[in-house]
Amino acid sequence: MRSAWVSAMLAAAVLVAGCGEGRLILNVDVYSFMQGAGNDTLRYPPLPIAFIPPGVSDTVGSDSVKVVLPGNLGNSIVDSAYVFVIADLDNVTGTGNITVEAFLSADSSTIFSGSPAFSFGGAVSPGAVTRDTVSAELVSTLNSLFTGSEVWLAFRAVVANTGATGMQGTVRLRALDLRIVVQDEVF
Repeated sequence: MRSAWVSAMLAAAVLVAGCGEGRLILNVDVYSFMQGAGNDTLRYPPLPIAFIPPGVSDTVGSDSVKVVLPGNLGNSIVDSAYVFVIADLDNVTGTGNITVEAFLSADSSTIFSGSPAFSFGGAVSPGAVTRDTVSAELVSTLNSLFTGSEVWLAFRAVVANTGATGMQGTVRLRALDLRIVVQDEVF
């Protein structure tokens, strides 16, 4: 019995050694932070404007939302970060194109100052809901944002009316998950 236990422990040690560096994977449900703050929906155009006129583009943005991250990652190295988004482009009237840009920052005051972390969207037509799904790795220059205790997120929709009638609708998030892969120096 003892030799079987020792053999099992040696096999486990070999497997662990064979895995190389350890990784911690954090899955953050960012949508719950957005939904709770009421920032999961962008209306275009913003109230009190009734519609975006033909041939006109407009930009609407959300408030920035603080996403709380687990602490003790300051000495760690973020290996990679991934995003998964499901959003509905619910276009009520008009025809055009919508580009939704997501921004990440270490604080709320600089949220829209850099390049978008990711974007999605496309052509929309009247009375149609277009579901868009994004699954992508974020650029590595953003990795250091995830070693702090919080990160700020905001969205901006650029809406271009290419039709002959006024355009209005909403961009509504259905899911937004962040997956952060951290090297093993967590504590």
